[in-house]
Amino acid sequence: MTLETPKESTERQRGVFISFEGMDGVGKSTQVRRLVDWFKSQGKRVLLVREPGGTPLCENIRDLIKTRDPGESMSNETEALLINASRAQLVRKVILPALEDGVHVVSDRFYDSTIAYQAFGRGMALDPIRELIQFATGGLRPDITFYLHLDKNLRKSRLRARDGESGLDRFESAGEAFFDRIEAGFQWICREESDRVHEISAEGSEEEVFERALQKALDLINCAPFSNSEKSSVDKISGPSSLPNSN
Repeated sequence: MTLETPKESTERQRGVFISFEGMDGVGKSTQVRRLVDWFKSQGKRVLLVREPGGTPLCENIRDLIKTRDPGESMSNETEALLINASRAQLVRKVILPALEDGVHVVSDRFYDSTIAYQAFGRGMALDPIRELIQFATGGLRPDITFYLHLDKNLRKSRLRARDGESGLDRFESAGEAFFDRIEAGFQWICREESDRVHEISAEGSEEEVFERALQKALDLINCAPFSNSEKSSVDKISGPSSLPNSN
């Protein structure tokens, strides 16, 4: 596939921040790695990060969040606080220094997942979640976000093939209604922030999905007037303080 490489701009001294979102099983992490490899093939400086995780401390937090412990259940509030503790560390120790050094950053999940999973999925009030995100990120938001969407049955089939029933973590083993609410959350985000969040079909081969994402990324990088000297605020996320009925 031959595509025009994004033109360098003397006005854009900071790197571009790209995040990928989606339900477990859509192939999100695969597409993140492919985009990072493509940037490297073009001679670009690029960094791959993931949430939760990305530093030794954050990876320890990730293990706490995702591991099923039959001896003690984790409260929704604890889960949200741990995720944003990891995010605060990752932003300040990894993402911001890289962007300020002109390195592009591609993240496997960012704060949209917190809105979808904790606010919509867990049913937590949206305003406190947004305030927590604002505190953790300092107002940093991705320049571009790709939401990978896949039919529910295909997604579940991929998960079973990848992990089996016994290998599912705390999130993957939650009930179907939980995932329906999460998907509704991602769709809500796509509508509310259509300038930043772009839905990409995850159906087809890895190459087909990658071509869709890459073409969109290049279109946006070449055309969008990024202004990284002024951090966008998560306060731009509009919406109700309480979530719509999940039924």
